[in-house]
Amino acid sequence: MRPSTLAFALRNRPGPAPIHFDGRHIIPLTAAATDQPELYAVIEYEDFRTSLFLPGIFPTATVQQEFFDWEGESTVRIYERPANAVPEQLPKFSRLATLGDGIGLLGYDLHPQPVHAGEILYLQLHWLVEAKPTADWTVFTHVLAHDDLGNPMLVAGKDNPPGENSLPTTRWQPGWRILDEYQIQLPSDLASGEYNLEIGLYQASGAHLPSDATGVPLGNLIVE
Repeated sequence: MRPSTLAFALRNRPGPAPIHFDGRHIIPLTAAATDQPELYAVIEYEDFRTSLFLPGIFPTATVQQEFFDWEGESTVRIYERPANAVPEQLPKFSRLATLGDGIGLLGYDLHPQPVHAGEILYLQLHWLVEAKPTADWTVFTHVLAHDDLGNPMLVAGKDNPPGENSLPTTRWQPGWRILDEYQIQLPSDLASGEYNLEIGLYQASGAHLPSDATGVPLGNLIVE
C-alpha cells in the first residue's frame, strides 16, 4: 500500500484531508493543542521510525486501528493523538530563527555527538510554520571549516527538499511543527576538530531564505 493510496482510503474520515509523507525522514504535527484527535497512519513494513518517534512526541497516543496481511503481519497502524495533547519532544538545541516565506526554526537535534570521520551525521531540524509558504524550497545543510584567514569552507552537507521531497514546503500548513531529518555523510579523511553547522533554503532561481543569501548558523560540531 502506497502512502497516496492510504491517503485516498482515509479521505472520507472526518476532519482535514489526509497529508502523506515519508515518516522515515519527516513528521509534521500541529504545534498547539488540538480540539480534535490527530491521526497518524503508519505503513509498518516501510516506515519503522514514526512508530519509534510518536511515543516520545505524544506519550498518550494510542493505536486506534490496525490492519494485517494474509499472514497475520501488521501492515498499517493508525495512531491517535488525543485532543488537547501538546507535543512533549523539544529540540535538544534551541535555535529560534525566522527565515522567511512563513518558515521559522525552533531548534535542532544532532546524533551522534561527537561524531567520527566517515560516519553519518543525523541532523533533525524542528521547523515552525508561521504562514503557508508560497514556494517550494530546497533545504541546504552545511558542515563548515575555516581557512587561515577565517573564510568558511564547505566540507560536507546535504541538499534536498524536506522529507526527501515527500512533503514540499507548499504543502506545509500554518501552525505546524515539522521534524525534518538530514543524513550527512562525513568524509573519511575529515580531520578531527571543531566545525560549524549552517542551514538555509533556496530555489533554482537563485532565491534564498534568509533573503540575504546567508545561512542560519546552528552551532558547533565536534569531530573526533
